[in-house]
Amino acid sequence: SKAAGRLFDEFKYRRVLKLYAALVHNPAGAGEQSTGPPDWRTLSNHLERKRDTTRIAPQAGAKTKEASLQYSVIGHDDRYALLLIRLLTGRKHQIRAQLAGIGCPIFGDIRYGSPEHDNPDAIGLHSCHLRFIHPTLKTPIAINSRLPERIASRLSPVISIDEIAGKTNWEELC
Repeated sequence: SKAAGRLFDEFKYRRVLKLYAALVHNPAGAGEQSTGPPDWRTLSNHLERKRDTTRIAPQAGAKTKEASLQYSVIGHDDRYALLLIRLLTGRKHQIRAQLAGIGCPIFGDIRYGSPEHDNPDAIGLHSCHLRFIHPTLKTPIAINSRLPERIASRLSPVISIDEIAGKTNWEELC
């Protein structure tokens, strides 16, 4: 249908805003927390797939794909940092590989270096916001999601649960 084609084009031409929340280890490796609007940091790498894992390639090559994302530290304590992530490209396991590449594996992601997990079927990565233009009405559509309890429960009182974990409009942080 025409609507499906238009929606497909929104994704294809990267006009969809996708935000993720990630609970990561090594908060010092993630950088300082933003005090106002997000202080976006950009990660750009070339990724390669080997078996079922994506790795940062030492250099660009015929079998690598460029990958970029931006992240901002929106809260941290001595064990974890909560990052807001904006994808600029969409590669398989991109967020997992790039955060592990800076020494900040996602909580519970054993494949990419997390030292602990509480559920072998879940990691501390959550799609929290999606914004796109409605294919027929041409109006903006925003879909928001609360931070799951399995992530929120790991945040200490240092990270404001009310402000961050209970967030329903993640785009406000942008």
